[in-house]
Amino acid sequence: GDGEAGDDPAGAGGDGREGDFDGDEFSLGERTSDEVAAVERLLQKKWVVDEMATWTIFEDMEDELEYHRRRSRALCHFVRAAASMRSENKRLRQENKQLNAVGAELQDAYERLVDEVQEATGEAAYWRELAGGEGH
Repeated sequence: GDGEAGDDPAGAGGDGREGDFDGDEFSLGERTSDEVAAVERLLQKKWVVDEMATWTIFEDMEDELEYHRRRSRALCHFVRAAASMRSENKRLRQENKQLNAVGAELQDAYERLVDEVQEATGEAAYWRELAGGEGH
């Protein structure tokens, strides 16, 4: 049709490799070391982001089945990436809580030190005044 290379709705051969990632080193649906990166690459593909099947009338039932199989294999990457991102989000939220607690402790310590400095400054001024008054 009028799509870009690799956008054949049936998958250009059906093994999930041709046209899916333009020569990337993994097959569609198989685990990768970085599912989020795989999803980023998939999101660049017209056949992934377009709702083509909504408006397309497939000439052959096998073409339609292959189109849906291909999208189902792509879904595996999205699910694993979402799970990975969810875990990372949970970890970052825990880290954020810890950092907020440490930040609150630092703020408390800072406020105590400011109070101590103000008290010491006042005492120093008092003693300086006393020492200066005796010398006259």
